[in-house]
Amino acid sequence: MARVTLEGLGKHFGADKIIDHVDLEIKEGEFLTLLGPSGCGKTTTLRIVAGFLSPNVGRVLFDGKDVTRVPTQSRKLGMVFQDYALFPHLTVAENVGFALKSHGMRKADADKRVNELLALIRLPAVANRYPLELSGGQQQRVAIARALAHTPAVLLMDEPLGALDLKLREAMQNELHSIQRQLGITTIYVTHDQEEALSLSHRIALMRFGRIEQLDTPKEIYSRPKTPFAAFFLGKVNFLQGHVVGRVGSNYEIKVGRETLLCPIDGQHQSFDLDAHVVLGVRPEQLRLNQAQQAGGQNVLHGRIAREKFIGKVVQFDVEVDSGATIVVDGSLEQAKGVGSHVQLVWDARMTHLYPFAEDPELGITRAEDKRRAIGAPAAIDARGDLETNRMAPA
Repeated sequence: MARVTLEGLGKHFGADKIIDHVDLEIKEGEFLTLLGPSGCGKTTTLRIVAGFLSPNVGRVLFDGKDVTRVPTQSRKLGMVFQDYALFPHLTVAENVGFALKSHGMRKADADKRVNELLALIRLPAVANRYPLELSGGQQQRVAIARALAHTPAVLLMDEPLGALDLKLREAMQNELHSIQRQLGITTIYVTHDQEEALSLSHRIALMRFGRIEQLDTPKEIYSRPKTPFAAFFLGKVNFLQGHVVGRVGSNYEIKVGRETLLCPIDGQHQSFDLDAHVVLGVRPEQLRLNQAQQAGGQNVLHGRIAREKFIGKVVQFDVEVDSGATIVVDGSLEQAKGVGSHVQLVWDARMTHLYPFAEDPELGITRAEDKRRAIGAPAAIDARGDLETNRMAPA
């Protein structure tokens, strides 16, 4: 195991700045995920840690030792990619033990290590099979075992589950979590999949435009996103524009259309002056369709159901509220009232996130000419699809 430190990393290709002053420390034994859309710099960062690329500025340190110019083969790394890259003419056991054999380990010791690893990935029965005789999930587990064969100090994984179907991905997430926690190996994992990041990581480094947008635990980054992008990319969110019109008790009062909403002062990442133009964020699962009167500490918006979309155990409601925004609500079949029904949206004011207004068309946040317009449904779409359009951009 090793502690990995990135100090002021910068990388550009011509005029394109891919990484812009990244500072990050990965603790010994930590599972850290570099998360973000295509082109955010996550894969480039991983490739610099691996030694495949050299930064234009900054340093990479393993346990305090500068390895920035140390070749890949001397960094004691294990690497797993989306392409399993298994040798088709070698058996599973031969694939796992290939690095051990090439480094001159005695056959008896190498065989013992291979058997240990096949037991770890729960595939001892396939030792003599060839890769093409295995499922995708089994091949990926073999690739992981091969990466662990020489007991690396750091394990690097670049979207290793991207080629698997949903059920296999979920199963492999459980396998990865178990293996990493059992071995305690320092792991840097790259993905654009928010669910993978949330379920696997000790911490997540969310990246955008070559910078780290937020570095936090999965729970903290989801429940207390520091920026609109963090709220948008980790889960789903509705955005509303408004202005600070006062304070009452421990809450800001925010005017949104004709409604006045509450947002807690404590817990925000910055303070706001009177009349500040702000963006509120609230997640669809925090909202309830409710015809009861407003209770203390709750926010209420009035609107009309524009669409009911059945998506399994959840019904997604698009509600046009009085401010002109369309708000997405996750509800149930029992709450379905029919398109055109007038409803109240109710949520706990403490679940409201507040940010200074800044135009960000990618998130649907624009300075609309129609002052009644707020941002709702466009920003409640799954961020992975919206932001993954430029597949050719450097990752």
